[in-house]
Amino acid sequence: PLAGAGESGIFLKDRLYLGYLEKPGVLEVISYNEAAGRFEFQVISDYREGGEPQVRYANRAVCTACHQNITPIFSRPLWGETNANSGIAALLRAEQRDFYGIPPLLGIDTPGRVDDASDRANRIPAVHLLWQQGCGTDPESQSARACRAQVLTFALQLRLSNSLEFSRSDNPEWTQFMRAFDANWRTRWPQGLLLSSPDVANRIPVPEAAPVHVAAVAMPAQAPLSGAERLHQQRHIPAELEPLRPREPLERWQADQAALELITGAAGFFAQIDVERLDEQLFTLGKEVDIPKLRQQSDCRLAVRTMPDRVLRIAFQCADPHTQLHAEGRLYLESGRLIRGTLDALDMGDRRTMRELTLTDGVITQDGERSHIRLGIRRGGLHARLPDGNALSRLNLTWSGAAEPGQSITGSATLERVQDFPLLKRSLAQISTAQDEADREAFAARPLRRSAVMQSLARALDMAEVVYCCLDGSRLPPLHVDQAAHTESVDIPEVGPEAAFFRRCTLCHRTSEPFPPNFLTGTAEEVRGKLAQCAERLFVRLSMWDLSDAVRTKTPMPPLQALPQL
Repeated sequence: PLAGAGESGIFLKDRLYLGYLEKPGVLEVISYNEAAGRFEFQVISDYREGGEPQVRYANRAVCTACHQNITPIFSRPLWGETNANSGIAALLRAEQRDFYGIPPLLGIDTPGRVDDASDRANRIPAVHLLWQQGCGTDPESQSARACRAQVLTFALQLRLSNSLEFSRSDNPEWTQFMRAFDANWRTRWPQGLLLSSPDVANRIPVPEAAPVHVAAVAMPAQAPLSGAERLHQQRHIPAELEPLRPREPLERWQADQAALELITGAAGFFAQIDVERLDEQLFTLGKEVDIPKLRQQSDCRLAVRTMPDRVLRIAFQCADPHTQLHAEGRLYLESGRLIRGTLDALDMGDRRTMRELTLTDGVITQDGERSHIRLGIRRGGLHARLPDGNALSRLNLTWSGAAEPGQSITGSATLERVQDFPLLKRSLAQISTAQDEADREAFAARPLRRSAVMQSLARALDMAEVVYCCLDGSRLPPLHVDQAAHTESVDIPEVGPEAAFFRRCTLCHRTSEPFPPNFLTGTAEEVRGKLAQCAERLFVRLSMWDLSDAVRTKTPMPPLQALPQL
């Protein structure tokens, strides 16, 4: 949602996932908890028109059996369980209805974006781990706080420059950071750090043959089956397709890669509105304080012509082998005022060509025989910045005489740069040494919090205060958790066949939800009846431990990743 005046906005990118089960009126939610630095799993029941929705926390043990990195998961391409599958799309289209604004026939772009988002979300716990431990965990360590300040310096440099890669090979600040980070790395993760995979197997429950109803879906069978029987058959998920199955690590990080993952990951913790506020304040302060501007000049050729809508177009090409400034672009003017402009290519002699910059705010002025236009330079909604974080202030074009259509004239360009990024570096360094509790919170060995960092930077840079959502827990509704629906207390047996089930299986199977089967919920008599009813299925799941992974037809119970909790 858009932020109002004086508000920070709610940062939802990669941090909110919804799944709606229409028939039971249930909304399943995975949402990011900034204060705790983790994803929460919640269920909203009675979510329908006229209902009384109630939010409760889902059973975390059940959720994390599949969400093994405690983050969102999604299937691998080509996403056969979504309506990118033409078979599923045909079934949905046969319903002849609107699905909350989502078309039944969907290409692969939308599930591809969801897949990308879940991949980015999967890195968030690793970023928190590296933030808290990669620089050291001693809460009183000034070197650890200084290390985290450097992480944020590089991260915000990356965001402000629109992801232009900064120099590392000849950068003393990078060398200093890596010295501290690498020392901690060798102590904590000498064999590397494994990143869990969020990618579950791609299951295709409906063939892509465009059936018109469920009974027409071709499924292997000895005899014709009814639609209900086919649906029941489809409920069987082979072991190799089960999300319960432990997944191989996605990557193994070593120190150099982990340092970059920490910085790019930390950069993603800040919303675009945060970066825009920082950009504007740094640029304003850079113009106000006594910071010398850097200038480069170049000779130019300007070609002038009139467009069909009587707009004046000036194309310019500038190059100077001595100053090494090269620039190419186009201006479109009406009555001497810029209506749009593009800086197609800009090279300042560092072998890095910046492209597709936007020129703004220009008006042609006359000074005797010479014409001038001063142009702002922006990129991606921000002031255009170099990889070192400093802003390009102005591009000034000057030529002799008036710009008449059909002319090819000579002129010059002056590029101004403002050294404003050191203001941010200095502020972060000051915050890292501050004794104020709020500032110490920003760089503590705790989860990285966007609100804490931005509030400290606002004070350091004299930025206007904004309101951050959801920091006051007293204003949130009461907490509800998923609990077993016990009609009577159950005396947990000390011995006997039931005792092992109560010892090993209550985390997932003593709940109020029917899935996974809640065979340990109810009175003692009810529990015995459920165990008898489920005996064959329980035996199959338990016996899978006696088989190698290659020949298992189902995943074993308890699942492998649950064993440390037992």
